[in-house]
Amino acid sequence: MAFSFEFFNGDGANRDFAVNKPYIDRSHVTVEVNGVSASFVWINASLVRMDVAPAAGTSNVKVLRTTPISEALVNFINGSTLDEADLDLVATQLLYINQEGQDNLSTAADAAANALASEIASAASAAAAAASEGNAATSESNASASAVAASGSAGAAAASAGNATTSETNAGTSETNAAGSAAAAATSAGNAATSETNAAGSESAAAASAGNAATSASNAATSESNAAGSAGAAATSESNAATSEANAASSAVDASSFALLNTTSTSSVTIGTSLKQFVTADERAFTLGQFVKISHALSPATQYMWGQVTSWSPSINTLIVNVEFTEGSGTFGNWIIAGTGARGEDGVVGAGISPQGAYDAGTSYSIDDGVTFNGSFWRSLQNSNLGNTPDVSPAFWEQTVSQGDAGAPGADGSTVLNGTGAPGGGLGADGDFYIDTAADDIYGPKTGGAWGGPTSLIGPQGPAGGLANVVEDLTPQLGGELDGQGNAAVDVSYDVVAAETASFTFSAAQAGRLVPCNSGAAMNATVPANATTAFAVGTTLAIWNQGAGAVTWVASGGVTLNQDASLTLVSNGQHAVSFAVKVATNTWVVSGGLAAA
Repeated sequence: MAFSFEFFNGDGANRDFAVNKPYIDRSHVTVEVNGVSASFVWINASLVRMDVAPAAGTSNVKVLRTTPISEALVNFINGSTLDEADLDLVATQLLYINQEGQDNLSTAADAAANALASEIASAASAAAAAASEGNAATSESNASASAVAASGSAGAAAASAGNATTSETNAGTSETNAAGSAAAAATSAGNAATSETNAAGSESAAAASAGNAATSASNAATSESNAAGSAGAAATSESNAATSEANAASSAVDASSFALLNTTSTSSVTIGTSLKQFVTADERAFTLGQFVKISHALSPATQYMWGQVTSWSPSINTLIVNVEFTEGSGTFGNWIIAGTGARGEDGVVGAGISPQGAYDAGTSYSIDDGVTFNGSFWRSLQNSNLGNTPDVSPAFWEQTVSQGDAGAPGADGSTVLNGTGAPGGGLGADGDFYIDTAADDIYGPKTGGAWGGPTSLIGPQGPAGGLANVVEDLTPQLGGELDGQGNAAVDVSYDVVAAETASFTFSAAQAGRLVPCNSGAAMNATVPANATTAFAVGTTLAIWNQGAGAVTWVASGGVTLNQDASLTLVSNGQHAVSFAVKVATNTWVVSGGLAAA
């Protein structure tokens, strides 16, 4: 399985392809179609969209990661604070480059194997060509043998012709035997002719065999030429294979420079200092005294150990590290072990920021003082920092926390409605409240379109209060109403309001005040029912019989006025003062200057 790339099949329609291999930056990811880089855009962190849908094909789309190897992604500077995230970034860059090196090595090995197969095929072609050339030579030899045989047949025919001539001469000499000799000669001549014909046929066959041999020789030459071409191609393939093998070796060397110092382990180890033993997943070139960082694979930034190799047994892949520094805690069984450099010295602990509240132009700030200004937090860069507004004085202030964006508007709050009587079902929205001002009741919150029952806004009745503005005078007095010890019982002070000149009913404005009753004729002072005027329990109503006409206390419907049984509810003459105190909802006690019964 490749660590840094993945193949997909194009179908001529799909443009979206997953990025399943982890990467550091999006610029390290490319997409190739049939080996050619193609344009795309990012949909999200794990999905890209091609500008053009790749044509249908098998494994013709390649999504690959190429981590920069020419420069480090982190540059450490002397005196700077070592940042855990930067260290992890360095380790991740080395890990990815190692993975990509291994992938390149595997790809180069596949190419070398293919080149070797090509070379073997070329050798087979050359052997076949040699075999064809041998067959051609055999055919040519067979043709030569046929030609020799044809020549022998021609010689036999010539001998037979000579015998025929001799027989003809003998026939001329012996006339007696002429007929027999002539017959014999004719027979011999016929045989000679037949032999000559056979010889001619043999010669023709020999010529044909020679022609076939020439064709075979020509074909052999062509095969030899093709074999030579195949051998040349094989030599080229072998040369390319050698180049690929050299490149693969170079890549392997580059990859091994990282791979030899990085491995994993599933040993269950608890984070802590002292000696820790790990069984690694494979053999690596660890050396005694070498520094390594052992990180928890799932949280390498917050769970790791750092120390020096004290023992390395490559035959059993056992590594022992003297851990000198740790981060985090816990026991884990999945570790990433990476070679690293010596740990730098701890930096000087900074003084930290001293919060000073909101910025004040009249305050002189010291270095590292912190203030809030316009929703952001600022750190003072200098001492005696006076009158320098933070957002326009970069030489004096550094913005450490900026004001966030305005939040979305909140949902509308509830509405409090009011009216007389209970609310109708169509009034208001869910969450609203309603106050019935006539009954002093509140409804709500409205839920599911219904108001529900009311809740009274009037609390329970409190205990009876005492008389207002009553002061006991302990000084002996002469005359007036005295207690058993000769002291005035009470001295009540009242505000005097406008006089009433005819019968009247007490109003709320007259509570606790002295009401003059100035009439020459008799008149009534009526105490209203609680439903009409809700005086609080403990309220005092007072009258002064200012005129000559007598004033009588009168109870409205439902009201009870109580007085001493020996007295009436009529004032005891002109200038008599009497008063009523509310003791219950519709009950009053009348006392003071009242006429005897």
